[in-house]
Amino acid sequence: MASADGLLNLIRLGVAHHQQGQLTQAETYYQRVLKVDPSNVDANNLLGVIRAVEGKSEEALSYIEIAFNQVPNSPLILMNYGNVLSELGRHLEALSRFDQGLAVDPKSFSLWTNRGNTLNKLKRYDEAVACHARAIAINPNEADPHYNLGLSLYNQGQTDRANASFERAISLRPGFAKATVARCVSELPVLYADEEEITRRRSAYGIRLQALVDAVDQNPREFLKGIEAIPPFFLPYQGRIDRDLQGLYGTMVSRALAAYAPQIDCIAQHAAAGEQVRVGIVSAFFREHSNWKIPIQGWVSRLDRKRFRLFGYHTGITQDGQTETARRMFHRFVQGPLTILAWRDAILSDQPHVLI
Repeated sequence: MASADGLLNLIRLGVAHHQQGQLTQAETYYQRVLKVDPSNVDANNLLGVIRAVEGKSEEALSYIEIAFNQVPNSPLILMNYGNVLSELGRHLEALSRFDQGLAVDPKSFSLWTNRGNTLNKLKRYDEAVACHARAIAINPNEADPHYNLGLSLYNQGQTDRANASFERAISLRPGFAKATVARCVSELPVLYADEEEITRRRSAYGIRLQALVDAVDQNPREFLKGIEAIPPFFLPYQGRIDRDLQGLYGTMVSRALAAYAPQIDCIAQHAAAGEQVRVGIVSAFFREHSNWKIPIQGWVSRLDRKRFRLFGYHTGITQDGQTETARRMFHRFVQGPLTILAWRDAILSDQPHVLI
């Protein structure tokens, strides 16, 4: 039986590896602690953090709940608890945990930041702005809250203020990939004063986008996070021909993925004569949403099952009755959350001939 000092030393060794990003080695030490002390607060909390990074949110939650039950008033554990709940789409519960943590430590920069990020997911942007402003007041020289504030302001339609926040974040952390992506996409506001502004902003967007393509290999993981956070949703609403710009954007995404993920050679070939064509559909909107109700459900309901085998990949968190309707319409239906690489592996395991 290991002594208390021995367990503490194992935790320290695990943390040292954890801080270096060596998660497999860190987990080995945490698991050794749990074999002796299954309720150990630090080992459970830190294993929960590792599982969250891996995209295994349900498993992360089980570890963090053990730590929480031992120490229910730890701001750090409450923050991790809230983050995992938010990843699972349980945003209101997440806010409750963040609020519990802030009641203990109202000056916690991280709790205010994560509370604001969750409010963003709930589209409660006014409250999110207030949270990020609190985080900035606590630590004005940290880049992340300026970036997060910029996202909230952009979602409010306050493009100029959002741009200022993104630029402040970049000045505090040169090379900040997520903020650089956001500053590029923020050239695409919801509304324009006139046609001249559309032309000017498209030009600025194109210049910034080319710079992203040139820089993406430097930090592909962070570029992917930025791409996920703020897509160029409003570009098609300008009513112009977007083929070249979208091709450039696709080049950036492809280069980020190629640099981040190992190369693969298991893409399916064309369907053989008489073989069912395997069709995969990837969407975050297999739910009560126009994207499901209009195009996707129409396609899926009318494809001849004798000729086609259908696979659905629901990358979104939200589920409802329409999610269950969708599930029954596919040969296989995969529900997130998963990491980017886990999604890639799930899709490639089905070897679709066509991926939409």
